[in-house]
Amino acid sequence: MSGHEPAPAPHVRGAAVADAAAIGEVHAEAWRAAYAGVFGAGALALAVAQRRGTGRTLTAQLVADHEPRLRDGSTLLVVVADDRVVGFTHGGPGPAGAPAPEVHACYVHPRWWGTGAAQVLWEATLAALPTPAGTSPVLWTLEGAARARAFYERRGWTATGRRREHDFGTGRAVALVEYRGP
Repeated sequence: MSGHEPAPAPHVRGAAVADAAAIGEVHAEAWRAAYAGVFGAGALALAVAQRRGTGRTLTAQLVADHEPRLRDGSTLLVVVADDRVVGFTHGGPGPAGAPAPEVHACYVHPRWWGTGAAQVLWEATLAALPTPAGTSPVLWTLEGAARARAFYERRGWTATGRRREHDFGTGRAVALVEYRGP
């Protein structure tokens, strides 16, 4: 026996206010690694800084104001490994009038890519989304996010053909594509 205990498997739980800084860090580092080829260096640096700050602020606000913010069926989940938050998702109702729920965000720290943490988080997120009969959840992702798109496609999600432009606060609009779950 090596004397080392195996690391506990990643587990998912609801986010807490104390997770805000870790979520901001995960969001920023995932953007830095995943979107380097999508944004120019300056725009990416700005987006990363924004994700780090807004991740902390938004998470603290969402969790602290749990009743009015998450009562609508939204979820804010984190995946924990080695006693630290290594990923998060936010999901809930789609835009007003849309019957299908939407995964609004799904990010795992790049050091945890390929470890199974994203899969555990993904499964918990889909299980937590209130999905009315006859609907499938949707999500929007950057058109140039090859790794994310492959992740969704391996899980049976398909691009719907819908596309839109969005400026994430960098001064440059980028293309988003919609995916629908199985």
